[in-house]
Amino acid sequence: MYGILLRKEHVLEIESLVLRSIKEIEQELSTKHFNESVRSELLQKKIILTEVYSRLPL
Repeated sequence: MYGILLRKEHVLEIESLVLRSIKEIEQELSTKHFNESVRSELLQKKIILTEVYSRLPL
């Protein structure tokens, strides 16, 4: 697996964007009624973003 060297400010910016995206997905899921395929897609995106967040070198 290849690594990428990021500066601390870039990591913090990525962290902020990922957390904001997760929060927006959670808000959409809680306030709107979607058909099952759209809901499933949003949940999958949330899982991927959570995985990205867990791998950030914080």
